Amino acid sequence: SERGAGLDPRLLRRVDDLLASGNVDARAGEVLRAQTPAVVETILNEGIPVGRNPSALLMARVKQLNDTEDSVLNEPSRENPELEAYIRECKLDKQAAAALRAQSVEIQRGLLSETWPRGMRNPSSFVTKRIRDLQAGARPIVRPPPGKEPRKKI
Repeated sequence: SERGAGLDPRLLRRVDDLLASGNVDARAGEVLRAQTPAVVETILNEGIPVGRNPSALLMARVKQLNDTEDSVLNEPSRENPELEAYIRECKLDKQAAAALRAQSVEIQRGLLSETWPRGMRNPSSFVTKRIRDLQAGARPIVRPPPGKEPRKKI
C-alpha cells in the first residue's frame, strides 16, 4: 500500500518526538511512520496508549484506525464528484484513491488541475508521487489548454 508515502517532514518530526517520549519499540515506530497522514494525526492527537505494553497497544490502535479509515476512504465521496471522476477515469487503485481522498482540498485541487495520467502504465504511482510532491510544497504542473496537449510518443 502507499501508506506513509505522503507524510510531510513536519509530521514525521512530530512522530519522532512522540516516539522518543514513549516506551515504544522500533517495530511499532516503523509501523506508525508507514501510516497515512490521517492515521498518524489521530495517533499524535491521542498520544501513545498507556498500558503494560505500549508498543502492542499502539499497533492495535493503528490497526483499528486503518480498518475504519479503509472502510471510509474506499467509499466514493459524494461531496466531490470531480475528484471521483478523476479517480475513475485514471483507474486509480484503492490505495491511491484512498490517499487522494485523505488529502486537503488544496492538495486535491492542485492535483486535479494537472494533466491527468490517462494512458500511463501506472497512474496510481504517478498520483501518489504527485501527492508527495505537492505536500512538500511543489507547484502544480499546469495542464495545457484543451486541444493543445502534447502528443504521446509511440
